[in-house]
Amino acid sequence: MPSGKSSPGSVRVNDDVGNTSVTVRVQAYGGKFVGNKMNPALTVNIVGGGTPVLNQPIPSPSTGTVTQPFHVSAARDTIVVQPPSQKAGEWWVIPDPAPGQLTVSFDLEAPSLVEFTATAGPQSVTGMASMFLIPGLQLTGVDPGLVITLHGLAVFTPVWKPATPGTVAISAEVTMMCGCPITPLPPPPGVEAYWPDNEFLVFAQYWGDDGTAGQAGMTCGANSTYAGTITGLTPGNTYNFFVVALQHAEMNVGASGAITFRA
Repeated sequence: MPSGKSSPGSVRVNDDVGNTSVTVRVQAYGGKFVGNKMNPALTVNIVGGGTPVLNQPIPSPSTGTVTQPFHVSAARDTIVVQPPSQKAGEWWVIPDPAPGQLTVSFDLEAPSLVEFTATAGPQSVTGMASMFLIPGLQLTGVDPGLVITLHGLAVFTPVWKPATPGTVAISAEVTMMCGCPITPLPPPPGVEAYWPDNEFLVFAQYWGDDGTAGQAGMTCGANSTYAGTITGLTPGNTYNFFVVALQHAEMNVGASGAITFRA
């Protein structure tokens, strides 16, 4: 194998022919790069043998910058904003200077299929990309790097409190998988409105030990904060609910864990 031979950018073959490096970013489908709020982590598996790199946290203080038109460093998954938002159209995400990536290095004894698995968010959503790599290949220094896409929406643990007899008020934080806000329309001053609430459907699914079951709609009253009311409950009975979030146009879905309460 030729020693130190370079190709455009920083893709090159290393003198240390066994050592291979790849720069990885994680992006929310329909959103930006996954930020620290989502605790992104990466696992690398070398199919057929080799030493894996396990559970490496990805430092992501920045989720990137949204821009038009296309820039060469942009991730290839775009943000598509629907009318009537004032930002309707297709937008691109480019990395900020702040670290938002992880460069992983590992030894390969032979050309190998390598699996990169990213996990993030309150429900530990997982995405995977696989590449066939050769020993000594350095895929670093070229933005955006290998981008792993995470589908879904992040739904954080909901809360509840009694309202009137037989009625419970519920609320939950719902965001894109990058941690970026869903905004009511019109958006608050200074808030990026790439994910207006008219693109989303959020509701609570509930059921009780008395055999009742149903859904309660939730609305976005502030950035990423959805609230609603479950009615028709029997005081003293035990009920459960979880919050579901849908972004139909992007086929993004999220759900919280179940919460148990007494009416």
